Amino acid sequence: MTQLGGDRNGAGTVLSGWIKTHPRDVSVLMEYGNLLLQGGNETGARKQFEQVLKLQPYNAAALNNVAWTLQKSDPARAMKLISQAAKISPRPGEILDTLAWIPGLFR
Repeated sequence: MTQLGGDRNGAGTVLSGWIKTHPRDVSVLMEYGNLLLQGGNETGARKQFEQVLKLQPYNAAALNNVAWTLQKSDPARAMKLISQAAKISPRPGEILDTLAWIPGLFR
């Protein structure tokens, strides 16, 4: 989704408004989570990705993104989630990248 000509706040308003009336729209939940993550709001992003996991527990991208947001605060859960994502979708670079960033993984 284009960020409304670079207007991150405007894009966030549009996406969050859509989610209020369409809370099961996984594509928009993921897009909004990604927008929040890019803006540095890991807590808000994680909330969106966790909602995706409630709807689609085996969504590899959502598992990866939750793991990414938890890598410092809860590395054990992050490792569990990214391992699950890697089993579901073993090749995507994003999953391999997150695996490499989990603290203590290669120690």
